[in-house]
Amino acid sequence: MDTILVLGAGTYQIEGIKKLKEMGYSVIGFDGDEHAAGRSYCDTFYHLDIKQADAIIDVIKRDNIKALAATCFATERPIKAIGEINNHFYLKGLSLELAELGRSKFEQRKVQEQAGLPTPKYAKVKTYEDLLTCLANKSIQYPFILKPTDNSGSRGVCLIRNQEELEQNYANSLEESVFDHA
Repeated sequence: MDTILVLGAGTYQIEGIKKLKEMGYSVIGFDGDEHAAGRSYCDTFYHLDIKQADAIIDVIKRDNIKALAATCFATERPIKAIGEINNHFYLKGLSLELAELGRSKFEQRKVQEQAGLPTPKYAKVKTYEDLLTCLANKSIQYPFILKPTDNSGSRGVCLIRNQEELEQNYANSLEESVFDHA
C-alpha cells in the first residue's frame, strides 16, 4: 500500500485524510497538537511541528518510512516543509521551489506581471522606512492593502487609507509575516 505523509491533522484536514484512506492510501499524519482531531484517522501519527522539515525528515529516516508524497489540506503553514521533504526524498508532489513561490504573494505578483497578467501595484517592504519610501516615490499610494507576503487566512491584512491607519496597523501586519515582509 502506498503511503502519503500529511502535514497537519487538525479538524480541517480530516476530510482530506479520510479521502486518501478511501482511495487506498496509508496515511502518516504529523501535527504540532498531540491531540489533533484528525489523529485517529491516520494509520500512524507523529506529534511534531509541521513547519519543521528537518525534524520530520529525521523521523522518516529513523523509522525508514517509504512514502509516495508529502502533502497538506486546508493550510499553508507546512507548504515549505512539504517542499523540503519532497525534494529531500525525491517524492512526487510540490517541490521546494514551487512551495516558496506559492507562499510568497510578492513572488506570485512578479510571475503574474512577467506573464503579462493584470497585476495590482505592489511593493515588498521589510521596515516601516521602506514603506514610507514607497509612499514618497509614489510606487504605492493611499488607499492600499497592507498584507504579509507569506501568510494565509487574512491574518495581518488591512486597508490603509491614511498615515494614521498605517501607523496603527503596520506592526501587526509585519508580525503576522513568517519572513518579516509586508
